[in-house]
Amino acid sequence: TVLENIFLTIDPGVAIHFAPNTSLTINGELHAMGNELMPILLKSINDGEAWGGLVFKNTTASSILNWVTIKDASNGQHPVYENAAVSGFYADIELDHMTIDDVFNNPILTYYSDLFITNSQLHSKVTGDLINVKYGEGWIENCNLRGNNLVDTDAIDYDEVIDGHILYNKIYDFLGFNSDGIDIGEEAENVVIEHNFIQNIADKGISIGQRSNAFVQNNTFINCLLG
Repeated sequence: TVLENIFLTIDPGVAIHFAPNTSLTINGELHAMGNELMPILLKSINDGEAWGGLVFKNTTASSILNWVTIKDASNGQHPVYENAAVSGFYADIELDHMTIDDVFNNPILTYYSDLFITNSQLHSKVTGDLINVKYGEGWIENCNLRGNNLVDTDAIDYDEVIDGHILYNKIYDFLGFNSDGIDIGEEAENVVIEHNFIQNIADKGISIGQRSNAFVQNNTFINCLLG
């Protein structure tokens, strides 16, 4: 645990191997500062065996992760608020050049948090959402979001997000029943959805409902049941 008001830095090229069911909980601040030549790796101590995840919880400062690869992660202890490889609860999280594609649960889930994710690659092998932002702010830009064949699996799901942005993303291969590319769900307001490439979606490329509104412009839809 990174306690309140404590600052932890992970240097380029560092690999951290987690024991089964072990998570890293951040109440303070985490800077994982990898680069293209020396990324940071977070994985299980035993290849292919699940560890917990990164849990940002009531953080006292913003956390920044650059060029970090997460493998074998699953979720934290709380069955609702920590149900992802990277979970946020009342936290500010900035992610750039992240790779999360070989995990046992949803990649990213935040509640009451501000999430900024750019230039990243995400993939899921389970039913759920690649990125689910609830009751906070979400900015997702220039990410590669690859789906699967499972039911009820969306690339991006916003609930009660105000002034969110979804820009220049590639969203593809969400092939299970009732799976959408972008799902703007309950009471989201003023969400900007622009310049996304959305391909091979079993249900809707973009879904907007449940008292939500969005501005949609210059997106490309290919082989979606509904644009």
